[in-house]
Amino acid sequence: MIQYKTGRFYDAEQVLRITAVKNGYIFYDDSRHITGFVEMDHDLFDDDNIGEAINHHYLHNNYQCV
Repeated sequence: MIQYKTGRFYDAEQVLRITAVKNGYIFYDDSRHITGFVEMDHDLFDDDNIGEAINHHYLHNNYQCV
């Protein structure tokens, strides 16, 4: 187990896998066994900043579990 600076524990290093879907993105966090959906307009983001945007929503609990 890995303890992050926030005090949370993870089964493994946290790496988000992101997949574009209709009306947003699905992300997978295998370290915490979470799959989530973030509703976002694809036209507002490019490949260089989508990970940062998804992580922001994830850290602020602005997503739906799927």
